Amino acid sequence: MDAVVSLWKAERRARWFFGAQLQSGLGAGAGYVALLVLAYDRIGSAWGATAILLADLLPAMLLGPLLARPASCWARRSPPACSR
Repeated sequence: MDAVVSLWKAERRARWFFGAQLQSGLGAGAGYVALLVLAYDRIGSAWGATAILLADLLPAMLLGPLLARPASCWARRSPPACSR
């Protein structure tokens, strides 16, 4: 944590980066809340709102573990973990 604080104080670009990350996180969280409220209002059921969220999150949960290693190896030439 001390490294983050010292980076925050020393680097102006780091402050821009962390500010953008904060804004992105707040926007994504607000988007999920809005999606749940809208789905519950339109469908009228908590199960409908759950189905909407599952349709959004389930592909990343299922495909993330399967595609993580190929994605990390694709961008680099031949890292040690990818040559096996």
